[in-house]
Amino acid sequence: MGKMIVGTDVETVETLNKQYQIPAKRALRILDIARMVGPTPTAVPDGSIIVRYIRVPRSDRVLYEIIESAPKINSRLALTLLMEDYGLSERRAKTALNGAWSNGERRVSTPEGIIRIEYHGRSEEEYMFSIEEAS
Repeated sequence: MGKMIVGTDVETVETLNKQYQIPAKRALRILDIARMVGPTPTAVPDGSIIVRYIRVPRSDRVLYEIIESAPKINSRLALTLLMEDYGLSERRAKTALNGAWSNGERRVSTPEGIIRIEYHGRSEEEYMFSIEEAS
């Protein structure tokens, strides 16, 4: 849903701790993994985040980027969101959700732009989706 370039490792650990309630020790481990292995998704209360390591060319400076993904929502809420927030008709919204269910992902053109609907499987009783603006 959002991207932010945070800065140095100290600033990134502080941001992970304050905004996402990730303990400092785990935040340092996330930075080490981003630096050595590459970006790895990390679960947070409202979805997930990915921390990317960025080396600035021709300098010793490094930056970290935090990328947020959309939260997982059930099919009823996804249908309501598509109709009310994105202006789709009920038939088109249901078709989009069915397409995401059968293919795992579906891009849909709306009056506000293109959105991406992703299917995440079933929880105990409901199908889970995420909806975010396509980049």
